[in-house]
Amino acid sequence: RQPLTPRPMGLSSAAIAGATCPGRWLTITAVVSEFFFQGELLANKYSIELVELTAQPTLVIKSTGAPDQISERLAERVGRVFEYSDEAGGAQSGMPFMRYLDMGGDELVVAAGMPLAEALVGEGDIEAHTLPGGRALTTLHLGDYARVGAAWDEVWERAESLGMTRRSGGWDVYTNDPTEVAPKEVETRLYLPLDDVE
Repeated sequence: RQPLTPRPMGLSSAAIAGATCPGRWLTITAVVSEFFFQGELLANKYSIELVELTAQPTLVIKSTGAPDQISERLAERVGRVFEYSDEAGGAQSGMPFMRYLDMGGDELVVAAGMPLAEALVGEGDIEAHTLPGGRALTTLHLGDYARVGAAWDEVWERAESLGMTRRSGGWDVYTNDPTEVAPKEVETRLYLPLDDVE
């Protein structure tokens, strides 16, 4: 099992609101169910680092359901978060992300949203949320996002060796623009917090 992913820093608001954001999330929705049920462990190994993160304010919409149900709503919910943030005068400090809050049962609890330069108050099902600071494991997956499960398997294995038993709370994000590079050159950064978090 594993999370989904956000996208790189540096794209304009117009690009996020236009073709960039929808295309990226529609690509993800096509493979999310495969991530959870057919995670393919590849032969390549990953360099896993221990880092210290700074807490990041965000806005999110949370969803609960089976992977296929969540994937059907994903693009629409990320778009709504972006529009709300933009209308509220918020400054995005990065690209959309998907965080997996609970992966312990048949249904998943996920949060899809946008990182912000400063915290905003949510409204309705759009909530203020914080990506936690503190110790985290991180690695970089190079290549097709549909194979990012291999990287998550190794991150979780390392976390278990450090005494962590839960497989939730992590998120991932593109570090370059998958619309501008070949699939084999797409970079996805994974983060798994080690300290106690919500």
